[in-house]
Amino acid sequence: MGFFIKPSRPCPECGTILPWSATVYGPMVCPKCGGEWQFSTQQMKHWFDSSLVCGVIAGYLLGYRGMNLVWASIAVFLPVSAVSRWVTLRYFPPDLEPYNPHLSGR
Repeated sequence: MGFFIKPSRPCPECGTILPWSATVYGPMVCPKCGGEWQFSTQQMKHWFDSSLVCGVIAGYLLGYRGMNLVWASIAVFLPVSAVSRWVTLRYFPPDLEPYNPHLSGR
């Protein structure tokens, strides 16, 4: 049953474990100190770029070229990004940084 174990994510300010449900939308708010946190934007950009590259490579290896490669890359990118985000957030959680709505993409 270790497959479903969720990693603990301590607050960078006070060390309180942030609830897993707090990571879904908007800033993660620490229940103890009230600090607002978000995932590292730099790490999340790397995750997005890696998923996009995997989609393009998979489309190319499947034999698509030209505009068909573009459409195949998008079609492969979506499930690859969903699975890789699930794995990343649960097993390799990104660092936390202070919440900035202008950098978070929300």
